Amino acid sequence: MQFRFIVKIFFFFSLITISTADIIKPTNTKLNHLKEYIGTYEDAKIYTDKFVSKKLNKLLGNELEHLKRNLSVRGPINFIDGEVVITGNAPHLGTIEDAILSINLYNGKISAAIHSNETITVYTEENNYQYLPISIKDYLAVWKTNMKFRFEPPEKLKIVQPVNK
Repeated sequence: MQFRFIVKIFFFFSLITISTADIIKPTNTKLNHLKEYIGTYEDAKIYTDKFVSKKLNKLLGNELEHLKRNLSVRGPINFIDGEVVITGNAPHLGTIEDAILSINLYNGKISAAIHSNETITVYTEENNYQYLPISIKDYLAVWKTNMKFRFEPPEKLKIVQPVNK
């Protein structure tokens, strides 16, 4: 009797594990290979990826070269909240001409923002600000404060460092 109960419990948890794996698995396997560029400077490989290139051209049209120029001075490619993210600025034009590109590895959606001539233009497949990637919203929030929080800590910030033992 107790053995049957244990078997039922095992079966139940096996189903949960299988279901969870299906939920977590990326839905857009066409983009899984982009993970290998995280932490590198190989943005050209991302721009020339067949899937990404097609979507970027459709989303940005003539502004695609502007985006690339505004991302030409940058750090390594990031991974933020399930998205490959590139941020940067145009040569010698930091805080004047900059941009961000975010590619969702799970649903294939792409969003970008270009800051130029004191205006930020967001290019996205989303129809509502709430659905924008967190990286894009954070980029916009930093600009809303005129880059204040990049250089000055917010009020009531507490930074704790490890205690040396």
